[in-house]
Amino acid sequence: MTPETKQIIAQAIGIVAMVICISSFQFKKNKHLFLVQGISSTLFFIHYLLLGQEAGAFMNLLSILRSICLNVKILRNRVLEILLILGFLAIAIVTYSNWLTILILIAQIGGTIVFWQNNAKRIRIFQLSVSSPCWLVHNVFNFSIGGIITEVFNIISTAVSMIRFRKSGFDDK
Repeated sequence: MTPETKQIIAQAIGIVAMVICISSFQFKKNKHLFLVQGISSTLFFIHYLLLGQEAGAFMNLLSILRSICLNVKILRNRVLEILLILGFLAIAIVTYSNWLTILILIAQIGGTIVFWQNNAKRIRIFQLSVSSPCWLVHNVFNFSIGGIITEVFNIISTAVSMIRFRKSGFDDK
């Protein structure tokens, strides 16, 4: 496979992952949000691997496990939350390449903490103010077209969902 072909395939997978990810914030129930984000993380794992971005790839791989834990009630416990946080930290240490690794580490650890609180409004606020901006900067510097578009749309989609659900409230169950 030529480098150009690999780049095209990587970007195509990233764009499919983007479409799936940006739809996740339109789900009112956290369970659906976590499930759809797990699917998106699987595709972004492949995307970042093909781009040679190991930190982004393995952070997304661990995000798949995080999504499973968030969807299976007995796996949603403090011990697994701490193990996931330590896992993200270990990935950052092993795959560290520059300051961009720290940005996505902040996004993943913070996201884990907020997701475990099971508060839809807090999840969306964190996504809007921390997670998406950190990943956006990472993706711009690593030329991840799907990642860039994902984070721009995540910011927009999250803001729309917050406006949409402000009157009816968020499902925090």
